[in-house]
Amino acid sequence: MGARISGNRRNIKFSSDIRLENFKRFNICCPEMATEIYAARCMLYDVLEKIDNGEEVRGATSMVKVFSSEVANRVADKAVQIFWGHGLMKGHPVEKMYRDIRMFRILMGTTEVQKR
Repeated sequence: MGARISGNRRNIKFSSDIRLENFKRFNICCPEMATEIYAARCMLYDVLEKIDNGEEVRGATSMVKVFSSEVANRVADKAVQIFWGHGLMKGHPVEKMYRDIRMFRILMGTTEVQKR
């Protein structure tokens, strides 16, 4: 995803039809997205370490699953916003990511079920 975002930044930076406020929004979204992904990854690594040490992780696995799926949904949504209408066009990598994440959330159980 990093390569796609940096490529999009180049397109935004040098395109003549892009307004300054859109570029500012892009610069705000990317660090937020990276921070959320990093936090989800840290939670996952913490649970995996506990599993390796033989600790009980039943509640922690649910927390990681809920948090990670919500982060994935927010990041995919922001990616669609960054790529404007192109992000929803069939065959675009962002459209596929957004669709796959939504399907994953449906098939793996809603976050409301995981919270109980």
